[in-house]
Amino acid sequence: MTSVAAPTAEARASFDERLGILMDELELAVKWQRPCLVLVVYSSEYVRADVQAALENELVDLGQKSVRLSVKDRDPDDLKSFFREFRDPAHSVFLVDGLRWGAGNENGAYGTISLQREYLVERQVRVVFWLTANEICKLMHAVPDFWTYRHRVIEFVESPKAEIQIRRSRCARRC
Repeated sequence: MTSVAAPTAEARASFDERLGILMDELELAVKWQRPCLVLVVYSSEYVRADVQAALENELVDLGQKSVRLSVKDRDPDDLKSFFREFRDPAHSVFLVDGLRWGAGNENGAYGTISLQREYLVERQVRVVFWLTANEICKLMHAVPDFWTYRHRVIEFVESPKAEIQIRRSRCARRC
């Protein structure tokens, strides 16, 4: 397990180096058939989209399929059944987002995921949880038991690539 201070050093690494760290963690999990609970901190939806696209391309080379799951707009009673969607964990990496919008028990989706942490480990699920800086702070304090189960925290807090920002701003002006 990594310490809380570890992501700071990784944040100084380049985008490709941090993506490599993420892929190394997932590759070892696949190789050794073990679970992998990774928390990826992102600064904007543009950065998350960049990381997710690069990650999904790398997963194909690893022989894994990426399965996107969103907690957003789920009924609170349905959140527990959310984990039934973690099918075929031996050949999949699950990309989970929208935890801040999830309802459920007193800590919302954080609490529900914390209650399911042993299930994730026992089923050897490989999952990337996308979190903002505010979300990761809330998760740490709301569900410290889940925090201790996580395998790694990797930060992608840089600004989106300049060419993507320009392209999106042009598109926004046209729309």
